[in-house]
Amino acid sequence: MDALTDVLESARAATSISCVAEVEGAWSVYARPRPEGVFYLILEGSAWLQIKGEAPCALKTGDAVFLPHGHAHTLSDHPDTPAKPMEDVVQSQTDRGWGVIRCKGTATTRFVCGQVVFARSEAHPLLSVLPTLLRSSSDPAMEAHHVLLGRVVEELTLARVGGEWLLRRLVEILWVDILRAYVGALEAGKGGWLGGLRDPQIARVLGCIHRLPQERWNLQSLAQLAGMSRSAFCLRFAESVGEPPFQYLTQWRMHIATLLLKERGESIGDIALRVGYESEGAFSKAFKRMLGASPAGYRRRFRQQAEGKTTTAVFLPNIEEDEASAS
Repeated sequence: MDALTDVLESARAATSISCVAEVEGAWSVYARPRPEGVFYLILEGSAWLQIKGEAPCALKTGDAVFLPHGHAHTLSDHPDTPAKPMEDVVQSQTDRGWGVIRCKGTATTRFVCGQVVFARSEAHPLLSVLPTLLRSSSDPAMEAHHVLLGRVVEELTLARVGGEWLLRRLVEILWVDILRAYVGALEAGKGGWLGGLRDPQIARVLGCIHRLPQERWNLQSLAQLAGMSRSAFCLRFAESVGEPPFQYLTQWRMHIATLLLKERGESIGDIALRVGYESEGAFSKAFKRMLGASPAGYRRRFRQQAEGKTTTAVFLPNIEEDEASAS
């Protein structure tokens, strides 16, 4: 298993389609910041995506974009069109089919919107290095992307049994395809550990760290994996990944620890051993230094949040305009 696969497995991205929108004329909707990632698939027509502080991004038929951090944004027919909160658009729509919002008559732009939910962790190495926006490209390697998008259109049109499950899987594949294209286009020294995947020797070390966080890694053993001297390895790793090897190792161990604390009833001491610490005290000290809370406090806070959490069915993402954006 390669390093990116390991991290994708631990991220446990789950996608869901919120709606299909069909719009014409002048239109613009504002989406407030949200904890989940957001995606749009442009099935027909064109649109402009604006993220605060960044230049407008022109989208056309066949484009797919992911906002992994859920930044506030506006989707519109033109950057100058005044935006309305999504709720206002939904309330004014005149026809709703299965998962479809039709704002006016015959649509000139048709797009899918939805969300990507990650197994969030304050120490997750993927989310910390992803940009504000990931989008598909015209690269020949993305040819399969257009085939996948065609399947999305087909499933939405025919609405066959099992279609919702299949749509989620198709979007997840699109997400990984776009992420791989992003990694392939990274310049040397860019993109944090994702950039390190472009270096076969460093990628080998990253893969071993991911698979075996409990190993008693030292500088010599990691350098041997890379087939380099210790000094050359430290320099190459820092240049490729953007941080020293043991800083990255600690981050990965803490990420695995957060997942174990959330999902298992193991003792703190057992978790410490599973992520490479010989004593509970050493693990707790490292955990608190990185995450600002003890392992026991982190687990307690997560359980309290889970017990108080309620779930409700929503047709669209809750993307109302917040006070900060209005000011």
